[in-house]
Amino acid sequence: IIIGEGEKLLLKFLQGELPQEQRVHQLKDIGFEVMDINELHSPDFSDFNMESYQKVPSFSSRSCVYQCSFCSETVNWGKYRKRKANLIVNEMINLNKKYGSSLFLMTDSLLNPVIDELTQEIINSGYEFHFDGYLKVDKHSCNVEKVMAWRKGGFYRARVGIESKCLRTAPP
Repeated sequence: IIIGEGEKLLLKFLQGELPQEQRVHQLKDIGFEVMDINELHSPDFSDFNMESYQKVPSFSSRSCVYQCSFCSETVNWGKYRKRKANLIVNEMINLNKKYGSSLFLMTDSLLNPVIDELTQEIINSGYEFHFDGYLKVDKHSCNVEKVMAWRKGGFYRARVGIESKCLRTAPP
């Protein structure tokens, strides 16, 4: 069993660099060594009938900047890392050309740290993509101008955790 980010763990296991008798492997077994996610290749969905899927999955970051005590994201993924916005949009363009979909599900734990750059990069690309993903409601995400800019950049639905709350004050 490999828990958390598995690319390096699985490779090290297959190369015999991890104890074969050990049943569970985690990032701590390799000194919390994690991937440079800007070097990852686009996913290959060629074995799937992509017409059966409404959305194509993608991601812009791994782990989480917030370090909440109730969450397993940092345990599973290690330190927080984000991909360059231009790489994400290039991946969307390539996936769109290959599979014909312009609808994406961003699988990040939270989009808050990347959403401004990502939506601006989509706008700059000239492509029309639509995506949804998870947000923590905070002062930044309660800013109407920001939210409208995100919508212009293709963000059409926010999935919000029940622990989130809006931090702006209520009207008098």
